[in-house]
Amino acid sequence: MVETAKESTTSLRAQGSEVQHLLNRMGYGFLNQVNRSCPFTNPQCNSRSKYRTIDGSCNNLENPLWGRASTPYERFLPPAYGDGVNSPRTKGLFRLPLPSARNVSLEVHTDLDVKSRKLSHLAMEFGQFVSHDIVRNAIAKGHDGRNLNCCRFKWRRNCFPIPIADNDEFFDRSCMNFVRSFPTPPLDCRLGVRQQLNQNTHFLDGSAIYGSDQETLDLVRNEDLPAFLKSQGDNDLLPLDRDAICAPASRDKCFRAGENPLLYRRSFSDVRVNQQPALISLHTAWMRHHNNVAREIKSCNRDMSDETVFQETRKIVSAQLQHITYNEWLQEILGDDVMNEFDLKPKPAGQYYTGYNRDVKPMLRNAFSAAAFRFGHSLIGNDITEKKSSGKVLHHRLHTTFLKPELAYNGGVNSIMTGMYSSPAIKVDNYVTQEVTRHLFQTAPKNGLDLAAINIQRGRDHGLFDYNIWRTVCGLGFAPDFDRLNYHSRKMRTLLKKVYDSVFDIDLFTGGVSEKNTPGGNIGRTFACLIGMQFQALKQGDRFFYESKTNVKFPLRLLNEIKKTTMANILCETTGVTSIPRNVFRKQSASNRPIKCSSLPSLSFGTLVDGQ
Repeated sequence: MVETAKESTTSLRAQGSEVQHLLNRMGYGFLNQVNRSCPFTNPQCNSRSKYRTIDGSCNNLENPLWGRASTPYERFLPPAYGDGVNSPRTKGLFRLPLPSARNVSLEVHTDLDVKSRKLSHLAMEFGQFVSHDIVRNAIAKGHDGRNLNCCRFKWRRNCFPIPIADNDEFFDRSCMNFVRSFPTPPLDCRLGVRQQLNQNTHFLDGSAIYGSDQETLDLVRNEDLPAFLKSQGDNDLLPLDRDAICAPASRDKCFRAGENPLLYRRSFSDVRVNQQPALISLHTAWMRHHNNVAREIKSCNRDMSDETVFQETRKIVSAQLQHITYNEWLQEILGDDVMNEFDLKPKPAGQYYTGYNRDVKPMLRNAFSAAAFRFGHSLIGNDITEKKSSGKVLHHRLHTTFLKPELAYNGGVNSIMTGMYSSPAIKVDNYVTQEVTRHLFQTAPKNGLDLAAINIQRGRDHGLFDYNIWRTVCGLGFAPDFDRLNYHSRKMRTLLKKVYDSVFDIDLFTGGVSEKNTPGGNIGRTFACLIGMQFQALKQGDRFFYESKTNVKFPLRLLNEIKKTTMANILCETTGVTSIPRNVFRKQSASNRPIKCSSLPSLSFGTLVDGQ
């Protein structure tokens, strides 16, 4: 049932108290003296602290809520809700119903295994890790925090199920469950349109490692050795999480990392680190790396407290994550032209970045999180590849590994990481593997989900404008008809014309991911633009950005050491390999063949940290 604008406004008023109740449970229930229903109240900030808060608050001292965990996404554009206020975008330019997201997936996002000419499979996995660091979309829940079954109760508020046609080529049911994102008021709590909540900090700050709230940090930190993160076993694995929901046979092997959100912590959505073994392996590498850095700092600074060792280590590790992202990974995704356009390239050694701007909002934009940064779903391959130290290569069908952490045990972390940078990614294009369009989180035959359809539906849920509007935002102009979609191949234009009534109906995810790649990059122009704008905001608006010359800056010698970091360094140190390509996000080639780990720049931080 479609709500009227008046009904939607009334609904949003009611949802405000629901947000308040939930945020009370999350530790953010501070009552505003002016508006007692507003869940967002400025905290007290220590302007002299040189360490990030765990929840991202107080980064901007004038606007301490900017970028904090459990705050709304920002927007590049106002939303395009069906009723202008709350209901999803369900109709196109001529007020005809948009095609089912599942039908778009079937027609456009078919399965064709086209290997990337440039990217390794690790480029896909690192992108997922970065996404999990900055994005944690809160999904609406039913009574007492229960998951909603929107196929059974389609009329329920916050339900937006995806219809499945009777003649669907794979699924034999009529509906795919889809729950709308949790509604939240804006930061100022003024009555307005529906917004969505990001449970993570909006900053690229290592929250996938450490968490975005104190409770999660306490769960991953070693109580007996507070400078270190918890680990388990002789294989130095992530700690166990007895509360996480994995596949039934795997529940005593689930791992814990900094991904557990406060909102409905015991729900199905708490399992992100356990989604598949390559993600587990990358999390494990970063946990091991933190402990290695902490060990070095502690040994060189014996009078330093464990708390200071931990905070200095967290600051360095988060900086290394930022450096790898901007110096290596984004470079491969966006290419030189886009990196230069948005000033994303790190400064040379010996220089600080002086572009911090307290007026820039560092929050994630809705179009980025709900569409553009999902381009990586096109990179997903059919298999998880293991390359053993003996040279033996094993391939595991992706859907057989969902929520099954077993492969990470018994040396699997090391062999999976080696397999990821030794195998190619799939090309960024309209094609998406059936492993995630038929079998996503499948627990029985044909009961899985379709990730491409979910992406499309999420964009409609969040009220994202159609693809053609976003082209104009990025200076590419309107395409007045399908034939003038000049950034798409002729074949792609035909597919889009087949499924959409109008060129102004195309969903942002579908239109963006199916563009031809930019010169020198591995993504289309529209998504490159939106991703470039987002990472520019995360750089300019982050007072703690690792290169920034602010009052929390690194000493120059320490910053220079951080800038030597590559992802290859991290993997050599944490997986036991002895040779590795210099750029692990690129396919191996004559110009990127494996070299000895000892040939990489050595990193040393212990003597450069003063803890003052």
